[in-house]
This record gives sequence, structure tokens and C-alpha cells, in this order.
Amino acid sequence: MNIYSHIKKDDNNLITYKKDLKIHLKEVAEGVDMCPPLPNKSDDFWIRNTGKIIGYCHDFGKSTSYFQAYLIEGKEKPPLHYHSYISSLWTYFMLSKESFRLNKKGHTTEEWINYIPLIGYMSVYFHHSDLGSLDSIISEDIFDEFLQATFSDKNWIAKIAMVKTQTEDILKNKNTVNRMYEELIGYEINIQSFYYSLDNIITDLSRLKDEFLEDKAEVRIKCCVFLQLLFSLLIYGDKHSAADVPFANRRHIQGDIVKKYVNSKFTNTSDNFIDYVRKDFFKIANNRIKDFNINQRIYTMTSPTGSGKTLTSLSVALRLREIIEKESGYIPKIIYSLPYTSIIDQNYEVYEDVLSQLKDFHNSESTYLLKHHHLAEVSYRDKGMDKTINESVLLMESWESEVIVTTFFQLLHTIIGFRNQYLRKYHHLVGGIIILDEVQNVPAEYWLLIENIFTYISQYLGCYIILLTATKPLIFSKNQAQEWLPSKKIQEYYSNLNRTKIVRHYMMDKNEVYFSIEEWINLFKSIYNKEKSYLLLFNTIDTSIKIYDILTEDEELSSTEIFYLSTNITPFERLKCIDKVNELLNKKKPIILVSTQVVEAGVDLDFDEIFRDLAPIDSIVQAAGRANRKNRKGMSTVHIAPIVRGKRSDCTLVYGDLHTNIAKEMVNGAIEEKDFYNWIEEFYEKKHKVINKDISNKILNAFKNLMFDREDTNDKSTYISDFKLIKERPDMCEVFIELDEKDDNGLTAIDYWNIYIENVVREKDFTKRKEVFYKIRKNFSSYVISVPIKRAVKLSSNLQGNVIKPDQSLEFYYKKNATGFIRKVEDSDTWLI
Repeated sequence: MNIYSHIKKDDNNLITYKKDLKIHLKEVAEGVDMCPPLPNKSDDFWIRNTGKIIGYCHDFGKSTSYFQAYLIEGKEKPPLHYHSYISSLWTYFMLSKESFRLNKKGHTTEEWINYIPLIGYMSVYFHHSDLGSLDSIISEDIFDEFLQATFSDKNWIAKIAMVKTQTEDILKNKNTVNRMYEELIGYEINIQSFYYSLDNIITDLSRLKDEFLEDKAEVRIKCCVFLQLLFSLLIYGDKHSAADVPFANRRHIQGDIVKKYVNSKFTNTSDNFIDYVRKDFFKIANNRIKDFNINQRIYTMTSPTGSGKTLTSLSVALRLREIIEKESGYIPKIIYSLPYTSIIDQNYEVYEDVLSQLKDFHNSESTYLLKHHHLAEVSYRDKGMDKTINESVLLMESWESEVIVTTFFQLLHTIIGFRNQYLRKYHHLVGGIIILDEVQNVPAEYWLLIENIFTYISQYLGCYIILLTATKPLIFSKNQAQEWLPSKKIQEYYSNLNRTKIVRHYMMDKNEVYFSIEEWINLFKSIYNKEKSYLLLFNTIDTSIKIYDILTEDEELSSTEIFYLSTNITPFERLKCIDKVNELLNKKKPIILVSTQVVEAGVDLDFDEIFRDLAPIDSIVQAAGRANRKNRKGMSTVHIAPIVRGKRSDCTLVYGDLHTNIAKEMVNGAIEEKDFYNWIEEFYEKKHKVINKDISNKILNAFKNLMFDREDTNDKSTYISDFKLIKERPDMCEVFIELDEKDDNGLTAIDYWNIYIENVVREKDFTKRKEVFYKIRKNFSSYVISVPIKRAVKLSSNLQGNVIKPDQSLEFYYKKNATGFIRKVEDSDTWLI
């Protein structure tokens, strides 16, 4: 009897391809070889061996005639054609035998190894879904007739009966299945002993779970990290084998490629101090390579805004790659992570420009460099060929590239992860060089969590962490993170670079902290110089729109071009706005940009002056980085004028009382850039003392107890799934904005909407639907914004997929080339960013 794992059908529903189960199991097991070595040799041995056994065992349940009939003929016989539970018990059985066999051979043991069968069980049990929790393990009390009656979930009794029936079915074909496993694993297998041991397996698994929960925290944390790793290797190999997509070939990138690029690109000499800082920073950072200690894994790299951290960090990472390859025998991936999708494109383009020096870069671009976030274009190019959409999605979401440019969201929801979609790339973190640019943008309540999790992956997975920052946050202790640059150099850069000063403004009555909108406008106009460019930065969309409307109606400013930027306008218009503003600033035109925090970090715009509402100190310093970046304007001023609407200030609405009180205390008089470094250190020390660490501690506890996601929605315990870098807003929904301007493809918003309706929403074939959506996702999403549900439902009650398109004409609900979505007064408190 032939046993198959997967089939393919044509449009007529006829089978065109059958994959042999043995081949599939072998391919999944071989995927373990794609994992770089772990720093601990004993851990590495056990992970590789365990990963292969899991690969061989994960689809054992497909050997039943029930599954084969379901696969080939479409005959459903639930639950008997299900295969995950029986496969997870078989995995536990085989790993128990394998651990015993290897221990007898005298292999070095670690404490966590006792729980390998438990980890293997969970990896297989959840491999078609997201990681769950230890609640998936039934108590041994199930076999006690008296206690059995107390079980609230009777499904477990049925599941055990199901497994016994399935195993009896496999025994009818035991010679074929035994022989398949003997050829895969290399020694004799007896499925009959598994059948007779089923009750003992379930009992032992229950007891091992209890034993695990009583073990030391360090052992349990290590098990959690290795469960994520083994789960990642399983689903990675499983998806590649099922889709018949080979693993991407590794590529060589010369360590000095950035140096060659810099030498050819930046040849002009200048007396400007920021130009000196860029050159010196690049030189010193690269020279420090000779002092690199391969066992030191966490670094900070601190330098001022505009000092060229993007290029310098890439150069350092590529040279570290060469050293690690020489000393450790593997090639680490480089993962460059940024806080916002809005700044990924410009940094990605820099990397692309550097790597285009490689001869075959344009033929195999995606294998060298990959951009990955939820709005990234779905395309993957290798050996002169563009992969299909489905192949591209698989390769992109698995991070099959040498250098990956991604968001904090993608990175952190992988490391602090439970979802199948994110964890499939987890194993590519092993031994990798992870660069985090401006990590202080992570909410402070997660700093303790970040510190611990990055410590774990550096210790157990051998990751190298480089934190790039102009405002050094106290996330890692001084003993954990080593500064890459000499302290005297950092002091030299900051003390001699004096491009901006921060000036706090007060009302005439010094006891009055806040300005009303009208008072703020009067202050701005009293300082405004028509020869200068201004960035006006606010904490809420509501205030930003009010200010924009007042300024555009002011006759005195009628000759000045005034622009607007926030999440209240579509991404399509945002990019247009940034490009236009940048063009005019380069021409030294005296423009005004009214914006929210979307412009604060990383966007490469250079204004003469900045006005900003009160905010946390690090946000103010980031805002200051948008003025006089090239140090060619004397000293620019960042004016701080706190705004209040009603009873609460905008600063309090967005950042809370804690940050507002610290800011009110610390933002006084005038602070020049040369004093920023010490000023920021003082701020972080104050902030660190008062951060609420509850959620971090609760999620760390979830790591210790393998609590990835809750089985019961009424369970109020904290799980890893409760980590959310971006807070969910149940009061908001997605709205499609029907702009009529053509994009680079010659299409308008309505063109993309029509494709979405016809080929996604109305398409019954899931595969075709997914393929079309991935093709248009980037362009479609550029017309989507989040708005309050109570406003959106007044525009249309017709939800298409997850998006609403208003029934009314555009001018009824949207101000094109201005402030975007038209809001009502009653919505103002929900529009914060």
C-alpha cells in the first residue's frame, strides 16, 4: 500500500501529483540542517537529533486508511481522519525511546533534556495551528473512573478512543509503516508496542508535565526557547516540503563592501562637524572589529542623529559575519529592525544601493536582501527568475535571505511569539546578528521583557544583538550590554555637536503650564519667520487638524506652502507628502509641515525650526533630529509649547500622567544639543524607577510555564499571546479611501477595489483568493486608514472582507491633499496618533 502526505489537483479537480509520505518526512527532517549551530555543543546535538525525530514523526497519523481516503478521495470521517493528536503521542513515544538510547550511549546530558518528549509532543500537537499551552496534555486522572466523571471536557475520552482506533487501523499495515520508519530512523521500530503503551504514554506525559512545572525557572525558560526553535524547524520544513519549494541557497557578501561603497560615494571633504562625525564614527566603529570578543553578544552603538548609523552598522555586521564564519563555521544572517514601516523604505534603499555592487545581486536580489513587513510587496527573485506569489510568500515569511530589513513588530512577535506565521522564521535567528534601530520606541512596560528575552536568545541561541540609538535607554544593564564605541568618542561627538537647542515656552502667567489652541497659534505667529521652514509636531490628530485649518485660512500665510501629515491621510498621500516636502526643503523653500509623531523618528527631513507639543524627553530629542541635520544652519530651535484642550493636556492623553509629569519637570529653560546626552540619561534613570513592570513579569512567567496561548477564552491568566507591540483598538476599523489619482502602475484606488471585490471577496477558491490579494496587497493597503467604528458605520454598513468602503462620494468624508478623513467633534478623544 502506498502512503501519501500531500496531493495536487488541477482546475478540474483531478489529481496531478502525489507526494510519498516517506519522502515528505525525510525532507522535513532534513530541514533541521538549515539551522546554524547553537553555542552549547550538547544543546546543539540534542536539538538536531530531536528536530529530526520530530520531522520523521510529525505526520505519522497520515498512515491511517482514514486519512488516505480523505486525501485521495475526499472522504471525510471525522475525527478518524485527523492526524495531529496521534502523531504527537507517537512523537512522545519515539523521543522517549531515542533519549533512553542516547543516554545509554553516554551522550552528555543537560537538565532540560528530561523534557524533550514533552517539547516534541507540543511541537507536533500544534503544528497545524498556533502554539497553545500545557493544557493540551490530559491529566492521568482520565483513567480513574471516579475522577473521570469530574472532567468538564469529555472530548478527551473520545480523543483517546480515537487514537486507539487509528492505531488499530495502522497495525493492519504495520509491516509497511514499520519498514518506512526503520529506513528513516535507522533501527527497528515496533508500532504494536506503541499501541499497547498508549495509556502509559498519556500517564507519563501528564506526570512529566507536573514535574516540569516544579522544576527550576532557568530550565523551564530554556525549554520554552527550544520549543519555539523546534516548532519553527518543524513548520518551516513542513511548509517547504508540502509546497515543493527548495530551501534558498546561502550567499557570500564581502565584509568590506560598505567601505568600498562609502569611499566611492562620499568623496567630498568638508569642515562641517557632522561630516567629521560621520567619517570618524564609520572609521572608529569598523576599527573596533579587531577587539571583537565572539563570546560577548549584546552591544550598544551610540551616536548622534544624522551620524550615519545605518551604513556603519551594516558595515560592522558584515565584518562580524566574516569573523563568526571563520571562528564558528557558519554564516549568520543579519536582521535589521526598525520601529515603523514608514522609514523602512529609505533604509532598505541604502542597503540595496550598497549590495548592488555584487555581480549577481540583481539576478538574485531576494537571496541577498529582503524587505519584510505586512505592507511589503510580495516578490522574490532568485537566479534571474521571479518566484510565484505562493513561493514568494513562503520564502519571504521564512526570511530566506542574507540581510533582512524588517519592523520591530515582525521581529518581536517572532521572538516573543506563539503564532505559526511568525515562528516559522524563528530558527533563522540562531547565531544571527540582530540590529535594533532606536529600540526605545518599544513601550516602556515591555523593557524588562525585552531585556530578559534578548538575554535568553543570546545565551541559548547564540544571537548577537546591536542596539543603535541616539538616546541610550536603560533596557540592558551596563554589565550586559557593551558599548561598541569608546566613551570618549561618544562624549566628543555629543559635546561638540550643537545643531539644535530645545526651548520651553510659557504663558505670560508662569503658573499656567498649557496653551490653548488660540494661544499656541499666537505664539507661533510671534516667532514665525517667512524665510524659514517649520515642522509643527503634535500629539493628537485632532489638534494637528485644528492647527492646519487655522494656518491655511490665515491671510498672512497665504503665500506659504503648508502641508499635512498624519495617519488620518492614506499611506499613498503620506509618501507623496514626504517626497514633496523633502524636495522643497532641499531647495531651501520656506514651507510649513503640520504633523503628528509619524514624522518623529527616522524620516529624513531637515527643517530650520520645530514647534512641538510637550512629550517624553526621548520623543523631543527625536523630534530635534528633524532640524539642522547637516549642521549648516547655525543653531536651530525646537520650541516646546504644551497644549491643552478641555480638562486634559494632549501629552497626558497620549503618554499618560507619568511621562507628562517627568517632561514638565525636565523641560525647562533652554537645553542645547551638547547637553542632550546627559539630559537623556537623567530622563531614563527617572523613567526606569517608575516603569510599571507588571505585564513584563507576567509574560516572563508565561514563558516559564509554556503558556503560549489560552485554550479557554474565559481564562484570565497572562499568556505569551498577550504581548502586543501595537495595542488593539476595538473601537477602530479599516476604511478604504477612494482616491482618483493614478499610481505608478496607472491604476486608481477604485481599480484596486474592483480587483479586490471580484477576485478576492467573491472568489471561492482559497488559493486563488490568497494569490490575488498578495499581488495587490501593497497597493490596496496604501488607500486604507483606521477610523472610529461609530463614524465608519455612518458612511457604509457594507463590510467587504475586513474593510469598509464608504457609499458617499469622496468629498463627503475625505479632504484630499489636505487633512484627510473628515471627523466629527464627538470622535476627538479616539484620534490620538
